[in-house]
Amino acid sequence: MSNSLVLLLVNIIGGVAVLSSYALCIILFPDTREVLWGEISGGLKNFFVISMLIAAVGYISYLSITLINPDLGQFRNTLFFGPNTISILSSLFLISATLWMPASVIYIKNPSLLMWLIMVFSLWITALSILTIFVLSLNSSFESKQVFKIISSIGLFYISFHCLILDGIIWVAKFPKLH
Repeated sequence: MSNSLVLLLVNIIGGVAVLSSYALCIILFPDTREVLWGEISGGLKNFFVISMLIAAVGYISYLSITLINPDLGQFRNTLFFGPNTISILSSLFLISATLWMPASVIYIKNPSLLMWLIMVFSLWITALSILTIFVLSLNSSFESKQVFKIISSIGLFYISFHCLILDGIIWVAKFPKLH
């Protein structure tokens, strides 16, 4: 199986898992919808929502460029997990993103330090895995296709910003500690 196909499958399965976990939690636990925002409201809440959409477009742009152009160096053997490093990091990114909403709902329903840690760590793992993909992509060889490097870099930079700053720092700081 090619590295591109592995990455595609990781993202299809992982993407469905993330969206399903969010949808199921919102449908099954409608009373937690507003609580999940913590103390984020008004203009900041609107910014978060718009930022989520921009971050998703950024990631999809990066992923599309990587899948269409596998020769750009994203699958090189010199990475720490070999040519599947990006797929492994993408798996980590998507698994941790999938865990966040259920962990948050469980924490809201039954507050405990353990669930708080799982909730926060899932955000940090999400942020650090996408940030690592961003850093690795900066070192990829885009030689004759600089426009692809620029688009990928902007997309990954923005989703890294969203996951690290907005989710990992601001959301965590503004979410009430119930335990």
